[in-house]
Amino acid sequence: MASLIKGQLVVVDSVPDTFALLVRKILEPISKVREVVLALSGGPTARLCYDQLASLELSDRKVNWGNIHIIMGDERCVDLTDNDSNAKLVKESLLDKVGPVKEFTPLTCSDQGTSVAKVIEDAARENSTLGIDLAHLGLGPDGHSASLFPNSLALLANDSLLTTLNSDPSGNNPHERVTLTYGGLSRAEKTLITVSGPSKADALAQIASGIPLPAANLHSHGLIWIVDQTAASKLPSSIATSVDDLEI
Repeated sequence: MASLIKGQLVVVDSVPDTFALLVRKILEPISKVREVVLALSGGPTARLCYDQLASLELSDRKVNWGNIHIIMGDERCVDLTDNDSNAKLVKESLLDKVGPVKEFTPLTCSDQGTSVAKVIEDAARENSTLGIDLAHLGLGPDGHSASLFPNSLALLANDSLLTTLNSDPSGNNPHERVTLTYGGLSRAEKTLITVSGPSKADALAQIASGIPLPAANLHSHGLIWIVDQTAASKLPSSIATSVDDLEI
């Protein structure tokens, strides 16, 4: 069966280990010469990924974090100190360990993400890039990525709109959200999507078969899916490449 997953896909024993290695490989050279925009996400898999990245950096620093400008790919409409806040997760698992960074600009529902949109536009103008050097996304069991939920209004946002408010029509994902749109995520030069656990296997298989779940419609550049064995259990083995053969 031919896969309709966009980008490259690797099946690995440890998603956090592979994520950390690839992030360092991507960010090390560019962070030494200019400021870099890194978009991060939330969730249990993201926390494990950032913990591992911080652990490697503390033992052998590769990235010039003083040149890293961090933004969020999506956020719940809660206080940034709330336990449900993605910004709090990123701060605890990564920033408090590897910082100080150049700047951290969280997404906020109060300004509908316009501060983050400005970071992207300014970076694109100053560095002659798309505006985001690297984005990290996850995959929900329903096929959402960032806070782009099935049948939600944000899926219809014009690509010129980089951020928008959104909510899950099914009610399975609580809180109103603010999220990068497809247009905002397409500003990433490279995107790592981490997928871990058996609860993601059905969604990933549906994307591979051509079912248009939200994550299937990402048109970001340089997409790399980092998938563990359990999440890949319903995929044909022929669609995976090895980490060594990835085009970075």
